Amino acid sequence: MNKLIAAIVIIALNLGLSQFLPWWNFIPIVFLVVLITKLKASSSWVVPALSLMLLWLVQIFLTDQKTGFRSSERIAAIFESPGVVAYLVPVIGVGLLAALSGIVAYLLRTSFQKKDVLEKSEMHLDDYQETQPDLKDKGIV
Repeated sequence: MNKLIAAIVIIALNLGLSQFLPWWNFIPIVFLVVLITKLKASSSWVVPALSLMLLWLVQIFLTDQKTGFRSSERIAAIFESPGVVAYLVPVIGVGLLAALSGIVAYLLRTSFQKKDVLEKSEMHLDDYQETQPDLKDKGIV
């Protein structure tokens, strides 16, 4: 359920903010959503990538449909390749960027969590003597 909520929030924020911000606005959006929703490692890679790849594929298709599919033909003619290249290159690019943003957010969050665990797990000599009462008998303390 957390994955579905993250995907919906990423898509909704990207659709709303893309009206005012540049094309790369999804990078901070993905970063913040992964930090807030606390997705696991694989989910922080896959969920942003797939949700934005689907969104961009639909947006490119709808934009290309308005021009009668001439824009994808022209882009394909530039690279001397089939028309599907006009769809694949931006979709794969946005997927990789979104996935990298998500995994960086996950790694940042886990590094802060590990730091907190290390600070809490420090044991002082008094605590150790309570758990090992025979240390004085052995001459260790």
